[in-house]
Amino acid sequence: MNILFLIGSLGNGGKERLIRDVMEIQNELPFRTWCVCRKSPAEGERVILLPSRRPFHFILSLRKFIRSNKIQLVHAQSAFDAILAYLATLGLGTHIVQTFHSYEFASKPRFKLMERLAFGLCVRSVFVSQQQMQHFAEVHHLSLKQKSKQKVVYNGVNFSRFPLTNHKPNPQLKMAMVGNFVPEKDQLFVLEFLKTISTQDIDFEFSFIGERKSQFPYCYENCVKYCENNGLSKKVHFLGKRDDVPQLLEKMDAFIYSSRSETFGLAVVEAIASGLPVFVNDLPVFDEITQGGRLATLYATGDIQQLCNVFHHFLSHQQEYINAAMINAQRVRDNYSILAHVASLNSLYSQIIKKQ
Repeated sequence: MNILFLIGSLGNGGKERLIRDVMEIQNELPFRTWCVCRKSPAEGERVILLPSRRPFHFILSLRKFIRSNKIQLVHAQSAFDAILAYLATLGLGTHIVQTFHSYEFASKPRFKLMERLAFGLCVRSVFVSQQQMQHFAEVHHLSLKQKSKQKVVYNGVNFSRFPLTNHKPNPQLKMAMVGNFVPEKDQLFVLEFLKTISTQDIDFEFSFIGERKSQFPYCYENCVKYCENNGLSKKVHFLGKRDDVPQLLEKMDAFIYSSRSETFGLAVVEAIASGLPVFVNDLPVFDEITQGGRLATLYATGDIQQLCNVFHHFLSHQQEYINAAMINAQRVRDNYSILAHVASLNSLYSQIIKKQ
């Protein structure tokens, strides 16, 4: 099978990292694949840059590429990419699949129309969790027939980047959360938790690993002010965007996470895979990916007291949590590896192409 991924760029971001991980294991793939990026950067084997600043020229160039490489299926990474792929393959018999990577679907009429149009043009629409897929069906009032075009393919991680470490307790408790400072993440809730335990004679150090986004400066600034106003500035560190997240997680004793909205929870999966005891709020998607709390400790969203209670249980039984975390790490690595993701894609592609 000849497969083409179509994406804006392979810069920073969850879907970009996912495609890079797939492209980096060319020799292990059960299909041949290329990746076309509409923007830079575009580096790597079989990764091609086709600028889309001139849409008509882009569509013609993409069509030429698809024909010359005998592409059988284009896997678009957004609704916009799906529409471009459809226009470029008119009359060629090429299949179009798209993945929705966002949980927040369009609310404005024109963008909602684009989503519905792309959904109609694609033979399958892929979602990264059951919760995300159900939400899309509700937003767009899909019929049973339309729902049959939906498919869940869980994200995958190249776990070779994340060493599995036996976390021996540090003299001073070290904890972290990974996530950019955006409205969907709830770092302020974590700070409220830290303020509570700071009054309980618990010696700790906490690191927020994530980028301050210029579009949402208040998300970061409110957290810094909270630390200043509540005596946490010496205990809490803002590390910004880091390329050494796996190495930082190696040094931690626990991972505390809170989110308002999530499609999959890549940071949570990576923390579990690192052998860390993980505490995460009980959004339905976290219940799904942690197998009902089997792989991590779930606490009620927004409930400081419950998080404090389960955290004190962790402190009293730390070695038990560490032992369980090592078992959970292996389970996560089996369920959400990049090879498991590729196997799911291969099954999907084979079903579609065999129907030709």
